[in-house]
Amino acid sequence: MSYLKLHWQDGVPYNPVYGDVYYSAQGGIEETRHVFIQGNNLIERFAVTERSFSIFETGFGTGLNFVATVRAFLDAAEDGVSLDYVSIEKHLLHPDDIASIAQRFPELADEFAELLRGYPEPVSGWHRIALFDNRVRLTLLIGDIEDLIDDVRIRVDAWFLDGFSPSQNHAMWSHRLFASMADNSHTATSFATYTVAGDVRRGLQAAGFSIQKVPGFGSKREMLTGRYQSDNRQSVLPWFELPVKQEATEKVVAIVGAGIAGLTTAMQFSQRGWKILLIDAERQIAAGASGNPSGLVLPRLSMDDERDSFFDLQALMFARQCYQQLQQNSDEPFWFPSGVECGFDPRKADKLLAIDFLQPVLRQSAETELTADYSWLCNRYAGWLRPQRCCQAIYQRCSDSITLIHDTVTDVRRVEQGIELLGEGDRHIAQASHVVIANAGDVDKIAGVGEFPVSRARGQLSGIPAACCGEPAHVPLSAESYSTPAYEGMFYAGASYDESDDRGLSQRDHDDNMAKLARLQPWLKLAAAELNGRVSFRANSLDRVPVVGAVHDVSFFEQVYHDLRHGKRAGLYPGAQHIAGLYINVAHGARGLTSAFLSAEIIVSLVEATPVPVAGSILDHLNPARFMIKRLKRAKRCTD
Repeated sequence: MSYLKLHWQDGVPYNPVYGDVYYSAQGGIEETRHVFIQGNNLIERFAVTERSFSIFETGFGTGLNFVATVRAFLDAAEDGVSLDYVSIEKHLLHPDDIASIAQRFPELADEFAELLRGYPEPVSGWHRIALFDNRVRLTLLIGDIEDLIDDVRIRVDAWFLDGFSPSQNHAMWSHRLFASMADNSHTATSFATYTVAGDVRRGLQAAGFSIQKVPGFGSKREMLTGRYQSDNRQSVLPWFELPVKQEATEKVVAIVGAGIAGLTTAMQFSQRGWKILLIDAERQIAAGASGNPSGLVLPRLSMDDERDSFFDLQALMFARQCYQQLQQNSDEPFWFPSGVECGFDPRKADKLLAIDFLQPVLRQSAETELTADYSWLCNRYAGWLRPQRCCQAIYQRCSDSITLIHDTVTDVRRVEQGIELLGEGDRHIAQASHVVIANAGDVDKIAGVGEFPVSRARGQLSGIPAACCGEPAHVPLSAESYSTPAYEGMFYAGASYDESDDRGLSQRDHDDNMAKLARLQPWLKLAAAELNGRVSFRANSLDRVPVVGAVHDVSFFEQVYHDLRHGKRAGLYPGAQHIAGLYINVAHGARGLTSAFLSAEIIVSLVEATPVPVAGSILDHLNPARFMIKRLKRAKRCTD
């Protein structure tokens, strides 16, 4: 995918694909304010909103609707209120073209500048961008609306229907869109659009919206506004219903685990004004795998389940944004967006080359041994990290919001005022309205959370003095093992993988890492050297997918969904119930440096009942209840 180059026609930005202009020649800002801001009565609604407001737009275009709405929101809303703006765009404009648009609207210079600071790469999928100190969150869905709209699971307060002319761009005005609008609306949800086309009117009415013709803008005599008239949405998969929001008298969350999952969760909560009780059994942060000296930020591109690839790629793009922001505020380098050269099975190379950000790597003749084993592709959006230093940067960034508690949580119990966390002998540790379990492979050591098929795997990194070998690669390499470039005289290779509980360094694992390194970088002239290293433990779920979301009520699931094996229609079951205020964020395996930030953003979005940053199918893919639902469905094999 690539950016679309903007065209101009009579001084107005023009899209040649649909043969239509992006905004009226009679005034872009004035049109936005009349059609969408006034049409949805947003100034008055912003002023009375207490927590958050969400808008969904069809057609991001030049971003003018977005920045004008942000300006109106910041002017009208009280401090502490946030805006979630979600928009779909198939043909993303180049940031240089957005900058040229911005020059025509100097009164919106600050808003355009914020947009451009977080403007996404042209990569298909969902992109979450935090602006104005996280008071505004833009979620940009890049791709064809027909591929995206059925998978939206967001509570929308106002719709901006701003696709190009219905006669030129049918997909933006389809019955699938109107059905999705109904699924994601409530009785206070409004819409506004510049068109009065008959198919649009009838489609909206059929979906449950009232219709009102009001004066249009400029040469358009009329436009449409209206509200949704129902609130009876039923989930296709009721066991994956989103949790009911638990109101908190104080915005305090307890997070169990101070590794990359717990720290990123703390950071995302801190950015939304929460205080954090960060609890860990160790006396320091990042004592586990998150304290490694080196690691890759690299998505898993699965050939078996496209949801794995979608989630990991979206997580990578969000992590890049977060790492960049953290690095800008740190004097010590820890984030290196160098790209990663990856070795793949040659039989999969053609399919992977269809992914436009994967570029073939041409090897030198001296590397023929390596070339014969793999097809090498460079993921230009990936990179490598010094995890321990990054975790320190995260902690320092939000330390004013964190109370660090050294203790071992053994039980969580629902009490009248929230959730109590207990240690051995029912000793009180802390209490909060919301709790997030983020302690990796130790999740099964906490009673009251439930049982999840999460196991631990031992991994050993080997540290090699750069002076003891030839010139190591200047970019990270990843195949059966990985290596990172030299930094401060050391580079690292690994990591081993076994189910041992041994915390000591193993010479056998060093030897194995060196053998794999010799295949990974056959040009190295490795001399005998004393190696250092580090042992840590990764947490993996049974299906190798992170476990992220609200913790379900096991008793309710056993009582209500016990007969799933009979194949009864999903619509006949009630929605899921959860343990109020309890969430889980574990089992990131070897990809935690990639997946942690987006998983943390999912958690805080669920807690605050604001739009989530991923598609509904991805939420289901990560949902902690998935293992129990699979077990209940498979019970038929044991009973027949």
